[in-house]
Amino acid sequence: MQTQLLIAIWVLTTQESYREVSVRFDVAKSTAIKCVHTVCSALLELAKNFITWPTEYDAASISNNFKEMSSFPGVIGCIDRVCIPTKVFTNKNDNKKSAPFVVLQAVCDDKLLFTDCYPGEVGITQNEDFRKLYYVESVLQRNPEIGRAHV
Repeated sequence: MQTQLLIAIWVLTTQESYREVSVRFDVAKSTAIKCVHTVCSALLELAKNFITWPTEYDAASISNNFKEMSSFPGVIGCIDRVCIPTKVFTNKNDNKKSAPFVVLQAVCDDKLLFTDCYPGEVGITQNEDFRKLYYVESVLQRNPEIGRAHV
């Protein structure tokens, strides 16, 4: 179990190929791939317990805390995006190397806990229209009490 986690962390945080990782950890390439898949699947399941949109009660508390910090009323979260470079690959069609990005959009509350995270599609650039913002808007509109809040 510990080796699975170490392999997954290594793959997710370095630019090494699975072949290099399998040599480093003395496992088969297929084992390294399975380790990453298993750990990421477990993290995805666990994330549902920790990354949650605030309830009306929590939103009121978050809003009050933001107002105390900034004198700006009705704020229930801060939203931002970051471009995360992925591994370099060669496009077989034009034989050029490219490093696409995954754009992560996240919302955090007054305690800097994530309330929403959305990784965009690989290859999207930071300047492109990011459709996930519409999801956040629709959540605000569906919840009348929260709907008067700002993100």
